[in-house]
Amino acid sequence: MTRIMILSGVLLASLVASYLTWTADEADGSDDSEVTVYVAAESDLQKLTHASDDLDVTVERRSDDRGEYIWVETTERKEVVVEPEPAAEPEGEAVEEEVAEAEDAEAAAADADAEPDDVEEEAEEAEPETRIEETRRAFRGNDAAAELWASFAPLSALRELDAASAADGDVFGFDEPEGVISVTRRSGTVELTLGGETYGSKDRYVRADGRVFLIDDAKLRPLLFASQRLVERRLQPLAETEIEKVEVVGDGVQGSFVHRNADDRAKAFWARAGTPDDEDENVGLWLGKLFKLRLMSYATDVDRSSLKPLFTFTVHGGGESWQVAVLEGEGTYYADSTFDRALVELTQSMAGEAVADLQEILAAE
Repeated sequence: MTRIMILSGVLLASLVASYLTWTADEADGSDDSEVTVYVAAESDLQKLTHASDDLDVTVERRSDDRGEYIWVETTERKEVVVEPEPAAEPEGEAVEEEVAEAEDAEAAAADADAEPDDVEEEAEEAEPETRIEETRRAFRGNDAAAELWASFAPLSALRELDAASAADGDVFGFDEPEGVISVTRRSGTVELTLGGETYGSKDRYVRADGRVFLIDDAKLRPLLFASQRLVERRLQPLAETEIEKVEVVGDGVQGSFVHRNADDRAKAFWARAGTPDDEDENVGLWLGKLFKLRLMSYATDVDRSSLKPLFTFTVHGGGESWQVAVLEGEGTYYADSTFDRALVELTQSMAGEAVADLQEILAAE
């Protein structure tokens, strides 16, 4: 009996130790069971694309004299109902003929001891006419886009399914795939066919080179919802605490402002460069509006030459400088930013306030 109790205690201790080890792995986020779908370094990646019936996405890493950045292009397709054109109202003799025809129909119905509605046959309701509407967008990718790029270099999966299970395409959604992701590398292109989702976690079955993997939904969703999740909305990357100086040039006027005690929020203030020790509250309030400017959408199809330049501001900090030109066209405010690498439409209310106070702020220089 004592021997049985000892063995039972040892078994219980082993089970507890195994459970603690398993849960500890989950708690620290490690997962030794993850497998590599393909091998690639970030420098090896050239392009990511997603293609399906209703969505195409292209993600590329580009570079210019300001450095590397992520650029995203999307095409969304949606079926819309075509509204029928209203029939032209009859005029003159045509109206008289229609009235006469209506009166004749009513008379015939009365002779047959029937209501006019009984004479007319109801026309079959026609199927509404539809068409495919395409919406194209192009924009600089945000930090989430950079994280997406890194997550595909290399791409890892939660696990790989055995060959026998993977052969059942109907079970895993490959008979009617939801799209294809193509990963273009210098060493070759890998195609990932998207199957169905698991219940609850919505992790995705993916087939590549005849193998089937289960991939964490969090790695794929940013690409599948690129136009919502990957858009860069800042005009420049520096936080206000990182900005040391701002230079503004308007219509015949200019100003330079310095940020004092920037690393101490309680003591920080903005001053004019000519009087750096004198806080100017009006400058601080106006620059606060400037720093809150956000882009509403990328205006890649707008002709920049048709816009009126209003002013340009340049922020400096940490050895970097970023320039933003504010423009106006037909009552709409735009910005041309060296950070976004594109013309963008601004949120109108905040941009309007910054423009309205510009002359007052610069006139005091």
